[in-house]
Amino acid sequence: MKLAVLAPLFLVAVSSPALADGLSDTLMRAGLGPDALAASGVAASEVAGVVTDVQDYIDGNSTALSDADSVYLAAQQSVESLKKLVRSGKATAQDVADLATAQSLLDAAGANREAALDDLFDAGVDGLTVAQNTALANVRANDHWGLPIEFLVKNRTDQGWLDLSEALTNERVSAEEGISASPACVTLLLSERSDSAVAAAKTAYDTNRSAVQTSWDSAVSGS
Repeated sequence: MKLAVLAPLFLVAVSSPALADGLSDTLMRAGLGPDALAASGVAASEVAGVVTDVQDYIDGNSTALSDADSVYLAAQQSVESLKKLVRSGKATAQDVADLATAQSLLDAAGANREAALDDLFDAGVDGLTVAQNTALANVRANDHWGLPIEFLVKNRTDQGWLDLSEALTNERVSAEEGISASPACVTLLLSERSDSAVAAAKTAYDTNRSAVQTSWDSAVSGS
């Protein structure tokens, strides 16, 4: 779907399949998907309120995200075009200067797009507890590490994330090969999994994930 046509979809009734798909994608991008909600301790009974609050925000700001997406895409294409020209060796001094300017515009467009997603996130968590808000914000901020969701509710240094990722990989590979995991990795994972925030997120996710998904699907589809 082209970014330019996203905005009109938000003007359709919520029961529309096209809007359901758009709303689902928007919620996921804003960090309010079912996995994040479940791990953050949001109950199935609270999910509809989150979705409704996001939909209400969209109703009043129907083009905010699509406009930000469009500007970002245009800036990204400009940067890629100029980079290709510079790599070809045919760029002029002005082309090089234009690339620097285009990169600055892309950075600004990225920040603007994140601000649009921040607004959607803030709307969705408005009715939740401080603890739920904090966990969801952490999951959203740490999602790029690509680790099991219970670990994402806790912030770490970059080195801490790298150590945890290495330990999880060591655990997985050792299990696959039928060998003992590194003692250091075993100790690290034991410590991480016993952390109160991580343990609570794991329990909440395992206990409520299915019910949260059902409520989320129902709320997104308007049924």
